[in-house]
Amino acid sequence: MAEKETPKYVLHIRSGRPAAASTEESAERWQKLVERRTLRSREELMPVALQLVQDQAVVRQFRAVHGSENEELASQFIDQIERSARAIDPVVTHAGAATITVILMEMLTSSGEDSDGNR
Repeated sequence: MAEKETPKYVLHIRSGRPAAASTEESAERWQKLVERRTLRSREELMPVALQLVQDQAVVRQFRAVHGSENEELASQFIDQIERSARAIDPVVTHAGAATITVILMEMLTSSGEDSDGNR
């Protein structure tokens, strides 16, 4: 008995880059898009994190989320960090907020405090 031939599919992923024959204007738009999507370094985001770590509401919310294994609560926390960070620096992205969250986690868990904020 011959094996049944399975259909083959081809997935085409477009890069969104302008075609080689496109105008200079298209190339400029692409460059602006790339610049906007560039991730900011930890050093660039550190001043925002330093301001946020002084906010006791942020610290309390972090303590509620840290170690809870509650993905929904963690997602809400990152969204809150994004909103708070944008109040300080309007160009913070969601990815930037995640980086700031990691910085906060490192600051708050390496400070020698326990989960209740006691030293």
